[in-house]
Amino acid sequence: RRFSKQQPIVFFLFCAPGDETLAGDRKGGEGATTMEGQKASWILEFILRQPIPDWLAKEILLRLPTPPLLDPHLKKTVFLRRLSSDASAGRLSDATLHSLELLEELDRSLGAAEPDEALKAAYSAVAAELTVAPLRGPGSLVEAEAGFCEAVNRIWHCRVADLERSDAKGLVGSGLMEWRKEVEGAMVSGQSRERLLRRDTKGEAEAALRQYLRAALRDMGPPLLELVARVVGGKADVGGDDGRAGDRFPAEHGFRFMERNPTAHTVEWDEESNESLSEKSADSLKRVHLPTPRTRRVSPLTLQKVPKFVRRRKIKRWTPQEEDALREAVKKHGIGNWKFILQCYTAIFEDRTEVDLKDKWRNMSRYNL
Repeated sequence: RRFSKQQPIVFFLFCAPGDETLAGDRKGGEGATTMEGQKASWILEFILRQPIPDWLAKEILLRLPTPPLLDPHLKKTVFLRRLSSDASAGRLSDATLHSLELLEELDRSLGAAEPDEALKAAYSAVAAELTVAPLRGPGSLVEAEAGFCEAVNRIWHCRVADLERSDAKGLVGSGLMEWRKEVEGAMVSGQSRERLLRRDTKGEAEAALRQYLRAALRDMGPPLLELVARVVGGKADVGGDDGRAGDRFPAEHGFRFMERNPTAHTVEWDEESNESLSEKSADSLKRVHLPTPRTRRVSPLTLQKVPKFVRRRKIKRWTPQEEDALREAVKKHGIGNWKFILQCYTAIFEDRTEVDLKDKWRNMSRYNL
């Protein structure tokens, strides 16, 4: 119903004369295998660019043949469609970050020197939301802080650290570095965590995603079938001298599946649709050559005398809440990670040290508490 003027063009290219049914509607999909790979890419791109519900687009794609080699514009359309679905449904996850990384890799393979600023802003905003989200969880304070620490380790200590050592280091912009400082401060400060909770990180991430989608899709322009429809309808000037070679995407066109559709329903896009597009993404990471270290002269440290008598710290009895938190932390993070446990549970283990945690756990294990 939404194909309007472009629908006859689809039938003209892919259906036999007198047959006005889509190839997927035929019994067993007869005739679908005769569709050439290039034409299949055109129609796949056209379907993905329509403002139709995700479940309907997925059903149509399952009935169409997949071309052996995906066109770069089709690859980008698939990733952008998934990002649009995530933003519309408020379903942000690590897969959203992965789609943004694949988009950066695709742009780089096409000759882009630097990632777009909107792409870097979207990546940092989504990473921040995925880090703060566990603090808003429905569980207890202990579970929320444990989830926050796990997200910090997964996203910032692993994922972002790998980005900095790879060819995709252009994604690591000033915005991402500012968020890293905020997150590291929140690891040891309850006030910093409260400040993060007061920010609408989810709204900021969705807004940044939509802004990037508008910019990326404006640069891509309309799909090829729409241009063919204009030519057939006499609405396109194909003989002008102002056109640039290879520029098939007028800048004034936006992306129509970003428009609001009140009848739309969202569904989860599985990872299988992107596996074939990202098989080589892991191989693109190359070894980084660090600069040669240089020696610098520094001023000598000033020695300070240690006082002879050190006042003994006041003994503080352990509460049942602290003991329960210590059991859960050891169960989740393991014995020996006292520094990491202390950082994750600063609100509970206030005025405690790593030695306190180690001694308390030894006593609890000895008496089977």
